[in-house]
Amino acid sequence: MLTWEWNVLFIRIFLIHKGIGKEVSHEELTTIASPGDSYTPAYVFSVDNFGALNTLLRRLVESTCPNCTKAELSDVMFFIDGRENGMTEQEFQTAIHSVSNIVERMAAYGTSTGQKVSIYLLGATGNPFLPFHTDLRKEELLVYINTLRRDDSETCLGVKCDVINETFGDSLQFVIDNYFNESVGSRSEARKFMVVATSGRFISSENINTRDLSQISKTRNVTMLVLGPGYDVNMDGLDSLVTNPSNVFVTRDDQDLAHLDVLQSQFTYVNCDGI
Repeated sequence: MLTWEWNVLFIRIFLIHKGIGKEVSHEELTTIASPGDSYTPAYVFSVDNFGALNTLLRRLVESTCPNCTKAELSDVMFFIDGRENGMTEQEFQTAIHSVSNIVERMAAYGTSTGQKVSIYLLGATGNPFLPFHTDLRKEELLVYINTLRRDDSETCLGVKCDVINETFGDSLQFVIDNYFNESVGSRSEARKFMVVATSGRFISSENINTRDLSQISKTRNVTMLVLGPGYDVNMDGLDSLVTNPSNVFVTRDDQDLAHLDVLQSQFTYVNCDGI
């Protein structure tokens, strides 16, 4: 009598999309890739060039490795440009809406091992700053974000603003250098992110020293992400804030903001033992 033994292999298949280079459309990629799940909030991974595919392969291993666990220890600062001629009022409101959307979708905001949020509004009276050690609940934080306003004297009411004044780069570098520390509630062991919301319409490319900004970010171990609100953003200006152009996200006030869920795969990540 013959006895047959069957070994059944169950395979989970995910449709994963990678975006390469400067002209990546995060919105389009999210419509193609499989939806996020308990492994990762998004299956869209953007890389700057083919040499960076090693990072993508690592992410794929992390997403399926049985020795890996999900981690959410992230400090996220939103640096919002609210200065005169920085953005139109419509662009500013689109930026606020985008920031609110990102915070609302954070899976572990406010927990001891989850995400912390800080807000810096550049240009309004006193440059309003909400530190990482805030004890606001998510609902209260969303109210705070959605009620942020620029001074009337510093509100660009035109259809399109002209320029941003030249102190933007220095202000951004100062905040990165001084506001990611324990005195304002940032945690030394957390992943750190600076999400910059601006139109990118700088006076000239010389106002942003990408090399200096990159060096400060690297020293502080801060990942730079950029939100460009509206149709009239200056992509060259936005790209000057990052070393990886795929970290630039353009949003519009008339579109679904689901493509910003790609950011959640940065704030919620995977820790693996022995990898």
